[in-house]
Amino acid sequence: MRESINTKSIGKNIAESDPITLEEKPLSRLLFKPQIHNQGIRGFIIRQKRSKSDEAWKDEEKLRLRDLG
Repeated sequence: MRESINTKSIGKNIAESDPITLEEKPLSRLLFKPQIHNQGIRGFIIRQKRSKSDEAWKDEEKLRLRDLG
């Protein structure tokens, strides 16, 4: 678990933090990219896959938190 979360302002009354890893496997991972504002939290759930050739993570799917049931 992280000890601290770094945020940066991206507009009036809204801040963004670094992605938080929810789950990680050798070739895939699930991230949460939160945005904090004066009415609460919003953000994206991002599924990434690792390329076998260059070990880079690439977004496979990006869902807005408010679109989830």
